Amino acid sequence: MRNINVLSRSSLLASLSFLLIFMAYSCNTNNQGEWVIEDASKNTVLIAETMIKSCSKLILEISGETDDSVKINGTLFAGGLIQESYSTDWYDSKIVVQYEAYKAKKGKIRIKYYLPSIVN
Repeated sequence: MRNINVLSRSSLLASLSFLLIFMAYSCNTNNQGEWVIEDASKNTVLIAETMIKSCSKLILEISGETDDSVKINGTLFAGGLIQESYSTDWYDSKIVVQYEAYKAKKGKIRIKYYLPSIVN
């Protein structure tokens, strides 16, 4: 009888470990990525489809260098070396980011996105 309990506990721990690993992996699948804007002088709309069921926040990490100011989703970022984190309320599984060159004529921008949530 005692060996059965040990096996049951061992099986339970193995199952829980698997479940936690699976959940950690699932939460990071398709809810993050990045775009690279090679020519900072051109306005563009960036779109990413995710499998997110419910979300409330979008986090953007913006890096790169431009010769003048740019706008991302209406927020102004000064030209030069850009290394910023930006978050906003977000309630859709589809991510849409509006990049506007504003005054920039040259440069390169990298935008990483992360939508913290639970995947379907």
